[in-house]
Amino acid sequence: MIDFPDSKSSISRRSRGPGSGIVSGNEAEQGLIRSTVKGPDFLTGGNFGVESSILSLLLCTSTGIVMVVMAVKRGKIVPPIWKRTA
Repeated sequence: MIDFPDSKSSISRRSRGPGSGIVSGNEAEQGLIRSTVKGPDFLTGGNFGVESSILSLLLCTSTGIVMVVMAVKRGKIVPPIWKRTA
């Protein structure tokens, strides 16, 4: 079983903090760096933030697919309990 202890959203929030001035889904605070994101909502994530953009979706989905393929090739996928032999 592949376990992802952290979501892309919380990783994204940790990488941008109060110092960067980029805050997703919350009130923007004045940070050390002033940044602006311009472009269509499907690329920038709009008001919600970068983690809701199509680029983030494609990156995370392709990474997940690569990880599953690697796990299958290495034989690390465990069958469900009802299909296991004793």
